[in-house]
Amino acid sequence: MAYYTAFDLDEGYLTFANGNEPETGHEVRNVGIMVWAHALHLELFLSDLLKQVQSYATRIPADASPNLPKFAA
Repeated sequence: MAYYTAFDLDEGYLTFANGNEPETGHEVRNVGIMVWAHALHLELFLSDLLKQVQSYATRIPADASPNLPKFAA
């Protein structure tokens, strides 16, 4: 939450290392930040786990973090 607030983000993503719960969204009171929680299914074959991570990553827009510092590649 501190990062979401410090960088003035409208939404953020939490990824848990294991779980079977469906994706859930939570709006944080008094700040208006939407937090999306995902659980990775670690029992999957590696190829399927990577597909799951990729599907989460594609949900994050390229311009989702305009206030974050830019680092050289």
